[in-house]
Amino acid sequence: MQKPPGPSRASRRASGAGSTDALHYLIVGHGEELAICPPGPALPAQVAISPGATARSAGAIAVGQLACAHERSPGAIAVGAGAQAQAHPRIPPDVHELQMERSALAIGAAAFSGGSGCVAVGPAATATDTGAAAVGAATVAEASHAVALGAGSRASEPYMVAVGNKESIRRRVAYVEDARDLNDAVNLKQLRECQQVLQEQLQALQAHYVRLADQLERLKR
Repeated sequence: MQKPPGPSRASRRASGAGSTDALHYLIVGHGEELAICPPGPALPAQVAISPGATARSAGAIAVGQLACAHERSPGAIAVGAGAQAQAHPRIPPDVHELQMERSALAIGAAAFSGGSGCVAVGPAATATDTGAAAVGAATVAEASHAVALGAGSRASEPYMVAVGNKESIRRRVAYVEDARDLNDAVNLKQLRECQQVLQEQLQALQAHYVRLADQLERLKR
């Protein structure tokens, strides 16, 4: 009968009643690693759960085999096998306070969130620039504040919202409210109403032209 494995390093570290580490670190499983940050009452807890998971920043959470919430990414969250969350690399390494605008979120197997405020949700979802969001399997948001929605979607320009990609995926955006402001999206109903108005105006111009032509003919006589 196989001998059950002994307690992990984190279990041994946090086993002492009243120890500082027990208040701020939680690691569950075998082979996990938690980056060492100076403990103190103002330091948010770090959590790493599953073999190989690493939580390396203040307030960081890594859940899943080989999941990693990287250094200099306070509040980063990585959930899923191989998921990675990493905020902007220019964040000073000694920042130990929770700063949501500088954190990143990756949820899903092999999901990667690699910029300040990035969100990647779904298997292999990837968000790689400031404020980018990728939601769905294999989605990619690779420009500042770009948004990719739905499996396989790719947003490659700043402030772009993509619901498909250039190669093969196209989606309808349904139930769009009528546009009111200058930058609102226009729906098909509004386009058809505009077409009807233009058609009526064209018909009115044609009738006016016919009347003018008749008047000219009468003047020639």
